[in-house]
Amino acid sequence: MYTITLKNKSEVWEDVYAANCIQYLIRYNGLTEKNIVKALSLIIKRMNLDIDRLQVLGNIGNTIYWIFNYNNDIEVLENKNANSDILQKLKDGQRNLIKELLLDVTLCDLVLNELVKIDSKIILKK
Repeated sequence: MYTITLKNKSEVWEDVYAANCIQYLIRYNGLTEKNIVKALSLIIKRMNLDIDRLQVLGNIGNTIYWIFNYNNDIEVLENKNANSDILQKLKDGQRNLIKELLLDVTLCDLVLNELVKIDSKIILKK
């Protein structure tokens, strides 16, 4: 069981699934795709994995690889103030990949724990 409390808020979220906790943070705490990409990046570095070689992890590795690809394209286009329609399609694609990622129980647990380290407003109890 995970219990999430947000600093400066009295709300408490309890759930048995890390994925639901992450979705709660997206909906009610403004957690963004960039936060999730940052958490994934830190996990990958700690595991000594090369982002370009993630396919060895199978489908989930492939999904993570494409999340990073979309993220790189989004950052480049944002810096160039690119066409908002193209940017929105990339963001939607990344969001859909993150939804796929949330189906992996083990990875969700790792991501949730990493998000707590990144964002000091999130308090997690297991």
